[in-house]
Amino acid sequence: MPAQEHVHKYRRIDIGRRRQYWVMQCSLPKCQHYVAMEHKEYAPALVGKIALCNRCNEPFELDKLALTKKFPTCKDCIDSPRQKEIKKASKFFEDLEKMLTGTDNQ
Repeated sequence: MPAQEHVHKYRRIDIGRRRQYWVMQCSLPKCQHYVAMEHKEYAPALVGKIALCNRCNEPFELDKLALTKKFPTCKDCIDSPRQKEIKKASKFFEDLEKMLTGTDNQ
């Protein structure tokens, strides 16, 4: 069967029986892709690869911080809810300033 072309959505699981053997497995239906990990919280083969966020489902680049999670998430989803509100408010005021000064590129 040919491989499916898609962006993977990873989760960390232990497939070992007598000893731990950690892998990052794609959690999308009908995908059997997985990557072996050096240990529970490190998969150097995936650093820099593109994957889907487990919270917002948007593509992002995997980094060491994301790979320490059981379900890797993007930096926007890792931020605290307060940080998200601050970003929204900041964007709102930037847009408002553009509207008032007329510097909006039309």
